[in-house]
Amino acid sequence: RAAQKVRRARGSDMPSFETSGFASPWSPGYPRRRLAAQHGWALLTMVLAALLVSVSATTAFVSMRLERERERQQELLATGRSLVLALRSYHKAEWATQPEWPRDLSELVEDRRSPIIQRHLRRIPVDPITGKSDWGLLREGDRIIGVHSPSTAKTLIRRGFHPEFTGFEQALTVNEWRFVAALAQPTRP
Repeated sequence: RAAQKVRRARGSDMPSFETSGFASPWSPGYPRRRLAAQHGWALLTMVLAALLVSVSATTAFVSMRLERERERQQELLATGRSLVLALRSYHKAEWATQPEWPRDLSELVEDRRSPIIQRHLRRIPVDPITGKSDWGLLREGDRIIGVHSPSTAKTLIRRGFHPEFTGFEQALTVNEWRFVAALAQPTRP
């Protein structure tokens, strides 16, 4: 009744905020049970929001890590190809009396078989997967005919290899990618 008197005094038949059934939690007559129930929902909402943000961040982190690993494997393919070309350059050098493969990768940096030092590589490249220059060597006797990465990381790249790298599609780990410079001998019919 008091609210009706207030409305009549103001000249409005519109119910006020206090009497409309939508009480503010800061008003003096607001029930404490209702306030506690709302705080529970707010806490649940905050926990769910934090969970959603953490799942999204984890997914983004894993995606970025896989993309970086894929880039490193692309670098490994390019580096392996450059080592193959350097090994072939060493093998086919004009000044060599007989074609031979190097005994050590450092011979690709300083080829001392002629009076003038030849360089097939500026430096021994770093394996992009391991971050070191310790390549697995493929040998024929005491001569190097190819290289491979010593890493056992799983391959993320399954297709799109250079045509001379046959069998790379079936490899499960990157150390199964064998960068072999020895060319197959031509067969005669």
